[in-house]
Amino acid sequence: METLKAKVLSDVGVKFRQFKSKLTTNFIYGERKEENPCTKYASLDEETWQQFVQIQKTEKWQVNITCYFWI
Repeated sequence: METLKAKVLSDVGVKFRQFKSKLTTNFIYGERKEENPCTKYASLDEETWQQFVQIQKTEKWQVNITCYFWI
């Protein structure tokens, strides 16, 4: 049973990272950057969204993502 629990938690983590990547790609830097994803995703409130945007626009994050693509 513990293996199933670990698998489910792992899958949830992967899906969450994919969701954050999708938000960043589409709503911060992509073609939908003029839209607010809070209207599409009911579980996302405005305060959380603004915090997420600030994190994704930090210099540290930019360096990390640039390094990732060059590997």
